[in-house]
Amino acid sequence: MKRQSAIYLVGGIAVMIVAMGIGRFAFTPILPIMMEHQLFSAAGAGYLASSNYVGYLIGAVILTFFQVKNRLFVQILLSRERIEP
Repeated sequence: MKRQSAIYLVGGIAVMIVAMGIGRFAFTPILPIMMEHQLFSAAGAGYLASSNYVGYLIGAVILTFFQVKNRLFVQILLSRERIEP
């Protein structure tokens, strides 16, 4: 792999980590604020939250079909998730 391609790859991965982290952790606290400003009704907010959780469920179910060859790597990732806020 060329150096420039690797830089783009690492940069893209970093951007996705930041975007997914913001989306994952910021959604729940800002939902009541969005409801206060009447951006969503209670039913609309419920559908939005439900679709968010269904996405997590689908991702978890899909990942059960994959076999992990390097369990140490997965354990490191999971332990980092518990340590980071």
